[in-house]
Amino acid sequence: FQTIPLPKIEVKLDPNTWHRISIEIVGDHFLAKIDDHVLEATHERFKERKGRIGFVARAEGAQFRNVALWSAKPKP
Repeated sequence: FQTIPLPKIEVKLDPNTWHRISIEIVGDHFLAKIDDHVLEATHERFKERKGRIGFVARAEGAQFRNVALWSAKPKP
């Protein structure tokens, strides 16, 4: 297992507010959104079969609700 360095963006989030997060990986393209903030990256490794999903919460921790996972195929 090898970590892929992604671009970083600085975002200040209110810890007392719920935030909408979505992560999408299609082929070699990665797209993550936190509220109106977007991070995109492309890497060959993203094309590999996916088998793990994880959330990391630092500092005081986090709560998650309405978590949904699905599998989709890219449009031709």
